[in-house]
Amino acid sequence: MIAIEIRLNGKKERIAGIADGTVDVHLALTCRRHWRKEPKASSGLLLSGMDSKRDEHIEWADLDLAVGDEIVMRLVQTSKVDQPTKRSRMTSRQAKESFVRQMAEDLGWKIQTK
Repeated sequence: MIAIEIRLNGKKERIAGIADGTVDVHLALTCRRHWRKEPKASSGLLLSGMDSKRDEHIEWADLDLAVGDEIVMRLVQTSKVDQPTKRSRMTSRQAKESFVRQMAEDLGWKIQTK
């Protein structure tokens, strides 16, 4: 199968592939400036996807990155891939709540419920 190999600073982190589904690589840099504070930056790489047969979200890696890190992503043909580290089946409501909570955290907001 065709898979995605991720290397961080020359070290193989994961080979992710699935027969029926998707594999996604999300690379993010988040910069926040708070009033009277220095800007704060964070960065990471998420290697995840969907298992269409099981209707599950799957994750292979969630890596913290630092300035100077080198990331190499390569498409490879392989018969063996790494097993996901997380699997979760989410309802539509759970997915929406998870998204809202993540966005609130990223924006520094506090969620208040009735």
